[in-house]
Amino acid sequence: MLHFKSFWLVHADLGRGARDVAASLCACGVLVVLFRCMEEKKVPGIRPLAFLGQYSIMMLCAHIVELDLFPWYLVQNFGLGMGIQEKNCIYLIIAGKLFWSVTMTWLMAHNGITRKIFGFLEHS
Repeated sequence: MLHFKSFWLVHADLGRGARDVAASLCACGVLVVLFRCMEEKKVPGIRPLAFLGQYSIMMLCAHIVELDLFPWYLVQNFGLGMGIQEKNCIYLIIAGKLFWSVTMTWLMAHNGITRKIFGFLEHS
């Protein structure tokens, strides 16, 4: 993780190749085990994480739209122009991306049309 370059599936940029793919798969495995243990132990606050896991494909789509449409570099340039440290600008951008993705996922998950498009069955 220290020298991680990038892992963009949408751009097919695998950074250092097989090592990055293997590291990403291992990280996914660790997350699956971790969340399974949390679910078994009924850890408080697991419901929002379960929601995001269930609708992760919607979140990925919201994130791809955000990547293509929102000019985050303008937010960074504005923040730097206001004297905000670059590190804090990055935190602001990460918070904005998370807010967008989670909000859009929640809206899509509660909309009958998008639920049908993504293949989720309607509860009667």
